[in-house]
Parts: sequence; C-alpha cells; structure tokens
Amino acid sequence: MPTFVQQLLDLVAASPGFTDRELTDRLKGRDAPQQHANHVCRRLEKANRLRRDRRPDGLIGNYPAETINSPKKTVRAPPSLPQKTRPSTTNRSGGFSGTTRISVNIEWSSAGEVRWDDNGKPIFPSLQAAPGLYRLRFAATREVYIGETVNLKRRAGNYRNPGSTQQTSTWVNERLNVAREANEVVLVETSDHAFVVVRGATIAADLTTKPVRLLLENAALLDESQSGWRILNRQA
Repeated sequence: MPTFVQQLLDLVAASPGFTDRELTDRLKGRDAPQQHANHVCRRLEKANRLRRDRRPDGLIGNYPAETINSPKKTVRAPPSLPQKTRPSTTNRSGGFSGTTRISVNIEWSSAGEVRWDDNGKPIFPSLQAAPGLYRLRFAATREVYIGETVNLKRRAGNYRNPGSTQQTSTWVNERLNVAREANEVVLVETSDHAFVVVRGATIAADLTTKPVRLLLENAALLDESQSGWRILNRQA
C-alpha cells in the first residue's frame, strides 16, 4: 500500500494545483482535517519535491516540483525545418513531397472523482452529453486511460453498465472495480475544446468528427507516455 506521502505526490502529479483541502478530501475524506496534508506539503516543498504557488483564484495550490502546469496541455510538433532545406517538391509521378507540420492544443478540465454506489457500481461525475476526450487517472499506480467519444455522458454510462459485447467498456469497468477494492482515487478529466494549428493557421478542432477526435486522442496518449504515466489503452 503506498504511503500517504506517495499518494499525495501521485495526486499532485495527476491534478496539479490542488489545495491542501482538496488533497485531504480525496485522500482522507471530506470530514478529515487538512493540517496533516498542509504539514506534508510544506515539508515536501522544503525538500524540493513539490512547489506551492498561488492559483488564479487566490488559493495556494500544490504542483509537481519540475513545473507549474496550466490547465492547457500542449503537444507540439517538431520544430519546422528551414524551407530552403526541406522544400515541397513535385516528383516524377506528379505528387508532392515535403513535411506535414501540425501542432495540437488540448484544453483539459477536471470533472471530479469516480465514486461508488452501495452495489459497488462506479458513479461518474456529471458529464456533458457532448463529443470530447476523457482521461481516467489512477493516481496511486500512475496509470491513465484516454478515450474519445461522441457523447461523454453516454460513455460514462457504458463503463458503469457495460454490455455483453462491449469488450473495452467491460475491461474499464473491471479496472475500476480493482480501484474500488484498493480504495484507489480515480480522477476524471475531460476536454470538449481543442485547437489544431495547420500551415500556420489555428483552427478549432471539430470534435463531432471522429478522425479529429482520434488525432487528439493519439496526441494525448503520446504526451502522457512522455510524462511517465503508464498507458492502459494498450491492454484494453
């Protein structure tokens, strides 16, 4: 079982900016005093294992030591090569060769935690019946599952009550049950707003279109894999 310090650090990594009160609510319960979390966070700050800084709302948030993350997550394309080095050219067959340059900006927001009813079924936080991306963060094990859907609310319902032919929903439901049995915090984050920069033009991503959602989903998976989180999608 991870120590309280490790659970706290994992939660800060999963949701940068949580206050001492918010950390306590998620790790000990809403009725628990926050003094212990405050003491641990101050001690970790002195040891350079996390940073404490004022949020836009004026409250003190806790952030990973290496950076203070903003709600916007950006996955950038490699730097553009000079045009004179890699120009677009026409080959003998009439096609064009060159470099495709795309950068993706995904704006994430925290929806809350997965909770459980008396029958052990997951209760998701309120989600919109709208297209978007979602992340399920298992903070204690530093695992994340990322998906895309045309209806966020309906997808959460599938994970609560998976059909017999819904293999992925069944697998996610089983992983949530493991988290419940281990008393593990599961955070839900969603995105219904993103931008794509193509040929120097910034355009709003049309999340009603599946190929666009898949592009964003794969960009988010790449970003998470680079940040040290274990990707669960490969097992689903």
